[in-house]
Amino acid sequence: MEWWIQLHGVLVGVRELLNFFPSLLLLAGVGLIFSNWPTKAKLRREAKEQKKHRKLFVVGWIIAVPTGIAALAYVASFLPVPENQEAGSTPPTPTVRSSATATPSPIDLPTPTVAAPAVAPLPTGGGDCPSPHDARSERRVDVEVFWWCLGYAINEAGEDDDTQFQLKVRLGITANPRGTTPVSVSTGSPSTIRLLVNYFPDLDWTPPPGTAAAGDKPVCVYIDGVPYWAIPPNVNDDAQMNSDGIYNFASHWDPADWGHPDALLSPSEFIGDDSHSEDPAGSGSRGKSSADLVFTVPIESYRSIYGIGLYDTAQSPDPTAWTLLGDCKQTEGCMSESNRRSPSTF
Repeated sequence: MEWWIQLHGVLVGVRELLNFFPSLLLLAGVGLIFSNWPTKAKLRREAKEQKKHRKLFVVGWIIAVPTGIAALAYVASFLPVPENQEAGSTPPTPTVRSSATATPSPIDLPTPTVAAPAVAPLPTGGGDCPSPHDARSERRVDVEVFWWCLGYAINEAGEDDDTQFQLKVRLGITANPRGTTPVSVSTGSPSTIRLLVNYFPDLDWTPPPGTAAAGDKPVCVYIDGVPYWAIPPNVNDDAQMNSDGIYNFASHWDPADWGHPDALLSPSEFIGDDSHSEDPAGSGSRGKSSADLVFTVPIESYRSIYGIGLYDTAQSPDPTAWTLLGDCKQTEGCMSESNRRSPSTF
């Protein structure tokens, strides 16, 4: 039975070991606690640091937000306030003429794209609204507005005309290098350059006397199936003076100043100056004004400007003989707040 005695000894050893097992577990747990105590302390310190950083983050935002608003207000205070006329009056609003800040842009709203309505008889003796030929896809010419602004219209009595307003633009026109024929940029009657506004019956267009005497007038034309009034620009130097001795805008269109005395642009030739003064007070170079045009626009068309079109009029007053060569559309940002400037800067 020697083998049993040996086996019994082993069993007794295992029993004694089991008796001490809870104690061993307790000692292991305490060892783990003490061995990991520094790590938990470190975690507590990190938690405190995170809490501190969160507080600093919140405080930072509390400081940064009003500071940023104040900085924006400070920068905005240096922005130029739009003026009205070249002598520095206030631009018009559709109904109340009070201040530049109250003056909405005629292009604040998108150009309506309604189906072509029935065309009423024209106020100048009746007639149809034709669809000139459309050659815009040939890209013979590019038309853009570098700068633009608004101003008052003045009647013959020297009073502000509440039924009209002035739109002054500095144009850039470039004949396509791949073109084969010259492009006319003449503003003689009938003008090749036209402001396009939505059509409505009985257009009340009252230009200054020199422009009226020149004989050109708005005509109704269709573009992409929609009728528009195509308004000619004022003739050069046809500014009017009000009772305070202040003149409103005047056109200064002069292709000869750009080397085109015949008002014809051959391929790659251009007219237009995108420079301007940065000073609303008018100091500094305002660029060449020989690319400036002024349009007299009925107040009803304030929010319905399509853009500016360049036509080959074939020197005919009949729009059926015209061809639309290029345009600058409001829907593509022709005249937006980004290129609107104080009148005294260009």
